[in-house]
Amino acid sequence: MASGNLTPNITASFASLRSDLRSLDDLDSAKTKLDAFEGMVVEVVEENRLLREEIRLLKEENRKLKAGDSLPVEVPQDNDEEITPAIVPSEEDREVEVKLRRASLAIGEPLYDTSGKSLPGFLKTKAISDVIATIDLAALAESYVDTIKMSSGAIQREMENWFDANFLTWREESGSLNVKKNVRAFVVELAIKLRPMVKMFRIGLGMRLFTVAASSYVDMATDVLVTIAFFRTAGQEGWGMASLTCVSAGIGFQALFAWLQYRGLGFRKWGPMVLSALFGVLPVIEAWSVFRGAEQAEGMMFDPLMMLAITKGSEIVFESLPESIIQAISMLSSNLEDLSLINYFGITSSIVATGMIWTDANVGLARSLFVGAPKNPVYNWLPIDKTAFKKCFGGFFLSTMTFFTCNVFAIALVFLKFGGSFILYGILTEMAAVMLFKHFADGELFAFSVAAKPSKVHYVLGPVMTFGYYMVTFVGMNTQSKAPCELGPHINATLIIWRMITSLILVVLTLPSLVNDGTLPWLSVTGGMGLHFSCLVLSWVGAAMFFGNMAEHCERWRWWRRQTGRQHTEERWDAKEIWNGLETKDEAMARWFMVIHPLYFPMDRIKSWICNDLISKYGLANDDTENDKNEDITPPPFLTSDFHDRMIIIFNWWGNEDALTSVRTALSSLPTFTPPVITSQSSKISKQRSNTGKVAPEAIHGQDSDRLENHKNEPK
Repeated sequence: MASGNLTPNITASFASLRSDLRSLDDLDSAKTKLDAFEGMVVEVVEENRLLREEIRLLKEENRKLKAGDSLPVEVPQDNDEEITPAIVPSEEDREVEVKLRRASLAIGEPLYDTSGKSLPGFLKTKAISDVIATIDLAALAESYVDTIKMSSGAIQREMENWFDANFLTWREESGSLNVKKNVRAFVVELAIKLRPMVKMFRIGLGMRLFTVAASSYVDMATDVLVTIAFFRTAGQEGWGMASLTCVSAGIGFQALFAWLQYRGLGFRKWGPMVLSALFGVLPVIEAWSVFRGAEQAEGMMFDPLMMLAITKGSEIVFESLPESIIQAISMLSSNLEDLSLINYFGITSSIVATGMIWTDANVGLARSLFVGAPKNPVYNWLPIDKTAFKKCFGGFFLSTMTFFTCNVFAIALVFLKFGGSFILYGILTEMAAVMLFKHFADGELFAFSVAAKPSKVHYVLGPVMTFGYYMVTFVGMNTQSKAPCELGPHINATLIIWRMITSLILVVLTLPSLVNDGTLPWLSVTGGMGLHFSCLVLSWVGAAMFFGNMAEHCERWRWWRRQTGRQHTEERWDAKEIWNGLETKDEAMARWFMVIHPLYFPMDRIKSWICNDLISKYGLANDDTENDKNEDITPPPFLTSDFHDRMIIIFNWWGNEDALTSVRTALSSLPTFTPPVITSQSSKISKQRSNTGKVAPEAIHGQDSDRLENHKNEPK
């Protein structure tokens, strides 16, 4: 902006404002505003004059540099050592570039062409004097990690180059160079320490996911082959139809959960995902999402890790468990010469895949819950020591695989002895007893899933999830059965012990008679008893390895104590090891209250929290003399209008009119947080990050151009 253009613009703005203010009734107020405006104009003009003088000097220095001269850099001297002043090459004089860019933003004139000579690294598309926004800072951290990943060996030199490209040497203040040197050394040494972990973490995660996916698809392939073999064998068509039903049920429920997960994103998203489930590739897609660190997008029902666990859980409940029982019944009742290698390989792969899937799902969920907040102390069972973790993982896998084998063997014998109706009625009776206990003893109605506002879908999903939690007790321990809508550690542990006792009793009662009447052509009493007892003992050995190698301070008694959803909420609220020294407790609990059904809430305590704690921290003053203090109160991000509405819904559902009135009054005294308006460019970057995890340089550059243009248009 030239000097000749500045005065007419200011004069025109001043004349326009004076004309507008003439219509005011209060001329004294108008005069005060005009005087303030005149003072502001004088300050802006003086500031622009000084900036132009500085720009003239900078251009003169830049001209000398381009002519071949060089400027000595004044380096602060330490007391203990003597530092020789460095000579900066003329073509890389960052100080001049920074001042020119700074002046460009201040005066509104592009004095330096950033597109012609951009700085290397992440900041090459940004004006140096810009304040780094949150999304840009996240991209800078991503650039740091990517540089570590791509380092070819000379990690120290490469990270020094990265730091020099992204952080400038500021010499306006005394000692700033020493600060920069210390930060540079810290960042480089941190990268050296992180490099092995960063490079190996994804490899380890990828191998784990690949192993689970491979075992799952081998199991599915063998199930299909066994089904075909059933249909080709005379008299086995019924088993073939049952096997086909199990495989179809597993795929069908995966398609159902794919629709529930992605229906909020529109047909273009959930349509292909449902088709991928029907074609059997949904587990691979979800595993890839977890591998690349995808986050839960708005409109998704679950986060990617939870979706992967649900996919695997539905596969276990509706495919692996019944398919293993069907194959076991067929093998036990067939002649030895009628069995082929595919029969042995099929049931073995089903048992191993079930154990691997269930173990990996529990470890993955425990790790995600352990690193998240708020964390229940019961999740802290993952050991830090690598050897202990391997033993813990191996013990859980051994216990799960052998316990599952015991149950499959016992159920197969019961079917051959008493028929399928006996098993059906037994499962229904057992499940009814569990549901009655949860309703009358724990006071929790299991008709709802974990959802703040149950819809018609949740009335269907709730019983399905409850049935799934019940059925997995035939597979092994559920390390996450502590949250609302789950069975709870007391019921989960009781069912595990109950299964061990009943399976042993059923095998002892049915095996001899089945061998004597020829129902089991090739199995002897000694062989059957040995198989069951060995698996039972190995399951206890695996459990001992698992519990013996847990985290050092893990409270193991939590695994079988009685805990309801309400007790779980209270524990999250009170855990000192979670909240010690943190200021996010209110926000974290508010988020928890937004997604959990009020059936699991300690309502009296929530009322006290709103009416006392939140009012004392964030309440607005009612006295008119203290209105100035209200302007200084910054509401926390969780005090949104949705939170206010949610609390009203909760207490209206509770049915206590006095509590509802108190909460309404308290909420009216709390400020409401209004999220900042996201510009179209920011929305583009946020959407791009949610889809790819990266931000395109042109998107950031476009955002900088918008910032510079907006700065030009700001009134001086």
